[in-house]
Amino acid sequence: MLDHASEYTIRELVRADHEAWLPLWHQYLGYHGIWPEDAPAETWPRLMNPDEPMYAIGAFTGDRLDGIAHFIFHRHTWTTANSCFLADVFTASTARRRGVARTLVEAVFTRAAARGADNVYGTTLLSNESSHTLYDAIAERLNLVVYRHQL
Repeated sequence: MLDHASEYTIRELVRADHEAWLPLWHQYLGYHGIWPEDAPAETWPRLMNPDEPMYAIGAFTGDRLDGIAHFIFHRHTWTTANSCFLADVFTASTARRRGVARTLVEAVFTRAAARGADNVYGTTLLSNESSHTLYDAIAERLNLVVYRHQL
């Protein structure tokens, strides 16, 4: 893969980015089998609220938003430092295989370190082989299985 990271500007998303963020968010939800109307309407306001531990960054080519990442800081029982959960990473179809996701993930690593977190972790679908390739190159694959009980 060619290194295209220098083509992108990574920055925190701001309220004015909502219209550019929304289609990517809906595509991401669709990939996971979630109808946009079933996703919480509070997601964007939480991402924009400075009192929330949730954050959103974007990869921009000029004014075009090519990818998004959402991450959440939280306490952990295994360490005194905060952990950072990489909740979502999504790249527009027109920008795939150009280093957008990797650039976003590495930007989350940088932000997490700056905030004193001692790790960044995330999950991905077993079927998402392109994510596995990326994450295997930049992170340790843990021997864990995730279970969820929906309430």
